[in-house]
Order: sequence, then structure tokens, then C-alpha cells
Amino acid sequence: MSAADPNFIVRAMRPGEVEMIRTWEIAEGWNPGIHHGPCFFATDPGGFFIGELNGRPVSCISCMAYDDSFGFVGQYIVERES
Repeated sequence: MSAADPNFIVRAMRPGEVEMIRTWEIAEGWNPGIHHGPCFFATDPGGFFIGELNGRPVSCISCMAYDDSFGFVGQYIVERES
């Protein structure tokens, strides 16, 4: 796959998909908070993205703006090739 792969798209995450990030964080050995995903999503719902390959989620990232002077970029996970 390359960045120009027509089968790869990046789109805004839907509210029901936020829990997927937590599942992926746990699989990576991270220690996510139980409720932080929905709280972050409520803070900036336009700041969550999913990368899909052939219609299947393979990556995610969050880029939230708390206000005009503070933001957060994280939760960047890319599925390992199988």
C-alpha cells in the first residue's frame, strides 16, 4: 500500500466508532482511561479520523482543539500488516 493507493481513504470518525480506539490502545499495551474517548470526542468531534483500506479500518488518529491556544494530537495507531 502507498499513500496514493486508491483503496485507502481517511474519513471522520463516527461517534459509535470511538470505542475502537480504546480497543486498539489496549492491544498495543497502552493504559487508556475507561471514559476518555467519549469525553475527548465530545470536546472536539471533528478531531477524530479513521484510515480505511478496502473499507476496513486500519488506522486512527485524534487531533483535538480544546480552545484557541491548546490542543492534543495522539492516539495514532496503524494496524500491523498480517
